[in-house]
This record gives sequence, C-alpha cells and structure tokens, in this order.
Amino acid sequence: MCLPGAPEHVIKPMPTQMSLGGRCLPHSATSKRRAQPCILRIALSLCCIALLAGCASHGGRGLQPRSTDEAALRREVSESQSAEPLFQLALLYLAENRTDESVIALRDALDRNQDYEPALTLLARTLHQTGRSFEALEFFGSREVELWPHSVQINIALLYAEVGNSIEARRILEKNLDGMWSTSARANLAYLDLLDEETVAARQRLETLIEENLESPEILNNLAVAHLRAGDAEGSATILRRLAARHEDFAPAHLNLALLLQHWLFDDSGAARSQEHLDLILEPMLTESVIEHLLDPSRVEDAAPPVPEPASDSAEESSEGNQ
Repeated sequence: MCLPGAPEHVIKPMPTQMSLGGRCLPHSATSKRRAQPCILRIALSLCCIALLAGCASHGGRGLQPRSTDEAALRREVSESQSAEPLFQLALLYLAENRTDESVIALRDALDRNQDYEPALTLLARTLHQTGRSFEALEFFGSREVELWPHSVQINIALLYAEVGNSIEARRILEKNLDGMWSTSARANLAYLDLLDEETVAARQRLETLIEENLESPEILNNLAVAHLRAGDAEGSATILRRLAARHEDFAPAHLNLALLLQHWLFDDSGAARSQEHLDLILEPMLTESVIEHLLDPSRVEDAAPPVPEPASDSAEESSEGNQ
C-alpha cells in the first residue's frame, strides 16, 4: 500500500513481543529519501500484542533468570528432575545471546515435563526470533493446536503468521477471544489486519484496546503504524514520541520514529537522535559469564602456524656438499 508523499517508504506492522529479534534499517543505493520498504520486527515474546507481533506468556516483559550463576544452575539441574532449573538456564543463555544453547536447554526441560508451559512459550518465541518458525511448527505440530495451553496457542498463531498462513493464524486467535488471553488474541488480530492491509479494522481494534486501558508498547507502536498507513504521518510521530519517552528501552519505537522522521517528515536531525538512542539500546553488553564462556580454553583453537623444526647437522652438511 502506497502512502501519500512517500510512495516507497513503508513501515510495516510487527507482532507484539518482548524481545528484540532483529533490526532493519533503510538503505538505498540511490537516495536517502527513497529507501526500500522496511519491516520492523520484534521476536515472539513472553507476552503479547501486535506490528510488533506478540505472544502470550507467564513471565511478562523483561523476564530474567533468577540467578546469573551458571555453575549454580547447572548443579541444580543435575540435582533435580524438575524442568524449572533447565528453564532458568535457558533464560540465562538467552540473556547472554547464546540462543542455540537456550533451545537445547528448553528441549531438555520439555523432555522432563512435556507440558511445562513456560518452556513451551519460550521455545516458540526463541525459534521464531531466530528465524526458525518452520522448525517450531514441526515441533508444535505433534498435537492438535487446541490441546496446547492457551498461551502457547497464541504463540503458535504468530508462527503461522510468520510463515505466511494468516488464515490459520486468525482461526487460532479467534478461538482465544474469550478467557485470560483475550487481550493478546485481540492485539495480534490487529497485527494480522495490518499485515493484510486492513488498516481501518486494525485501527478500530487498537483504539478499543487503548480505551479499555489495555495499552502496551506494542499496541501503541502498531497504532502509530495504522495512522501512518492512513496518511497521518504527524499523528504517527506523536504516538511514537510518546511511546519512546515512556519506554526508553523499547527499541522498535526508536527505530520506527527514526524512519518516520527521516523519510516522511524529513527531519534528519531528529532521525539521527532517535538512531543514536537505538544504537545505545542495541549495543551488545558482555557479562562476566559471557567473557568466561568466550575465554574457555576448551573453545580456543591454536591458529598459529607450526614452528619449523631446525635443520639437522646432516642436512646442513648435505646442503653444503651440493653447493
């Protein structure tokens, strides 16, 4: 869908989520004013709502492991048959960007308890976040969708949306419009509306949620996208500025605001400030445990070339004789 005044700039909706799954910044070989469409993404998260796609969870935004002592958590894992210590270990790995190890820990947790809901929810989010939605759907396809806990169903719906099956995604979300996950279902239906270019329907859903005091960063972000889709760039910027001020660590708000200011409102200095703030948020931080992991001698390969053996006396004599 083309927007007035900026036919090639499209900020697309995101599923509502908690963890940043990736960043997409506009680049163009011809002009800074004519960047290619950019999809802003937030990976499935432990909580839910919409052009941020979101998922349901027990932990909520910013879920952190109860301990950052990996050795202590590993001892707990070895001393207990519960799935919970492995879940905590997975959270620690995620906090340190050790995604593959987190997935392994979550699968091990589910080997101990196949119905452990926090691990199911986090596994769906993590696989989605790392672009492994098909792998996730293969795992969760082991039983009928309706047999999974409702929080997991919300996540499965978003996985279907990610692989392009919005019909199945809508079907699952609509079945969750009643009950404790109704807000997540409604917000993510608005996300699907935006993906399907149904801007009016999306805006109605989002504004209703806000009127009911169910506002969240994801909902506000997607409402800003809906305003932009309707040609109201100033209204979109107002929402994003409010969102960025209230939630300074919410990267999608700063990314969307930077794109909007640069490509629709032509405010390069404002866009640069938003980009600087975004870079601070996304700047990787090395924790002590990450540094120890990277410096583990068992992970280090000696890449130095072998030192040549000194020539033997007989070899030297032979060489001199040949001369």
